[in-house]
Amino acid sequence: GTYTMVNNYSAAQSDLLLAKLDTAGNFLSAASFGGDSDELATSLAVTNNNELIITGSFNSNTLVVGSYSFNASPNSKKSAVIIKTDAFANVIWAKAIAETGGDIYACADLNGNIGITGEFWAPGIAVDGYSFSVTSSNINGLVMKLSPAGNVLWADAIGSANIPGEGCKSATFGNIGDLIVTGFYSSSLAIGSYTLPGFQNNKYVFVARYNSGGSVVDVLHSGSSASDVFSTAILADPSGNIYLGGYFDGTQATFGAIQLANPGTLESFYVARVGGQLTGLNEQTELNAVSIFPNPSRGGMQIDSGADPIQTIRVYNSL
Repeated sequence: GTYTMVNNYSAAQSDLLLAKLDTAGNFLSAASFGGDSDELATSLAVTNNNELIITGSFNSNTLVVGSYSFNASPNSKKSAVIIKTDAFANVIWAKAIAETGGDIYACADLNGNIGITGEFWAPGIAVDGYSFSVTSSNINGLVMKLSPAGNVLWADAIGSANIPGEGCKSATFGNIGDLIVTGFYSSSLAIGSYTLPGFQNNKYVFVARYNSGGSVVDVLHSGSSASDVFSTAILADPSGNIYLGGYFDGTQATFGAIQLANPGTLESFYVARVGGQLTGLNEQTELNAVSIFPNPSRGGMQIDSGADPIQTIRVYNSL
């Protein structure tokens, strides 16, 4: 079919666009959502019932989504929106998160539940009874699980009010109903009961697994003092393997025992596979003097001091 989307305000402003095509590339349905300023789509997910979940951000004074309307942030900070439609782009429900400042991304599981991740800026956000605060100009990550009806089942912030993070960039559901998120950070990062270290001013990749009740059960991180490493995509297969995609600059990126060299002087893409347990990447020190892996571990660990002799090792059990 042929569909014409009309921006009723200004050609200089952008609207959200949702379209469905068949396998031959023919349009089956299309819809747009907008207001008097810019809207931007950030992700799209398909549920078990072939319903569509679209996430985005908006700056309009009023964003109209079907029969729903949302007001802009009074602080001129962009807000986030989650929209669920049927297979023909008819709106089922919509939900806004005011004043995120950052973007959000969606995934869906086999039961129609929706995973949301992204980032929010200071001073913080509130959604369905959950509120999180951030100090100064810090950015924290957001992780939520929604029911098929759009109700927030649980929500969590990655980072803390005083620890700057860089937010979350992608999420996927695992094969046991777990929600797995990834992103990158600098300095240090608080996730559940874990605090991941960072060194110098470089960016480090993290992956965190939440169980179906919203508790963090596994984390890993990876980085290098020689590069900024970014993770922007994550997927899980039916066997529980996790696949990361992203990019790095600098000379190399470290993933467990694997080191990837940058063949040029600009950014390089990478794809990495991690086993079902998030214990595969190395803990790197700033001076590259000691490497402990896998960390955290549910079994054995290896300590590599490189060329520097180890004088003393102390092992503490946190359980």
